[in-house]
Amino acid sequence: MKEENKVIVSDFRLKMSFWLSKNLPLLFSFLMMLIVFLPISVSFMPLVRPPLVLVCLFYFAVYAPEMLTVTEAFILGLLTDFLSFSPLGLETFSMTLMYILSYYQRRFLYTHSFSFLWGVFVLQSAGVLFVKWGLACLILRAWVPFVYDLMQWMLLCAFYPFVAGICSKIYFSISDDLI
Repeated sequence: MKEENKVIVSDFRLKMSFWLSKNLPLLFSFLMMLIVFLPISVSFMPLVRPPLVLVCLFYFAVYAPEMLTVTEAFILGLLTDFLSFSPLGLETFSMTLMYILSYYQRRFLYTHSFSFLWGVFVLQSAGVLFVKWGLACLILRAWVPFVYDLMQWMLLCAFYPFVAGICSKIYFSISDDLI
């Protein structure tokens, strides 16, 4: 009887380990999305919440698109839309756009250095956040102050090395398990 329980527990651990390693990029991206909504604010920047999930989307679209797909990027965007009470589709569009742009530059970016990728991310995220701001102005039919988006972008670029480093650890730990 004890042998059966050990086999069942061992089988369960193996399945959970496989499931976790397969979904860890998505779970970490979800965590980065939730961190943005923590009730932490600085008195002079109450509306500044950098979309850290864009770093995850960029990293995994370049290095491992099979670990985090465009469908999952779309779902993360939809969840962000619901949590942020922004116009439905705004975050979904920006996250999907970020993933697709990164994915189609993958062959070019894959072999470059970290600092080069950081520079590309800075430019690409600026474009995506500018398009998002423009769409927000069109949807709301009002001029939305750009200063908050600019501050979000600057914080996002500052947090890139930290978040990309964790994404790198996840990627290499999973790829080591698969080898």
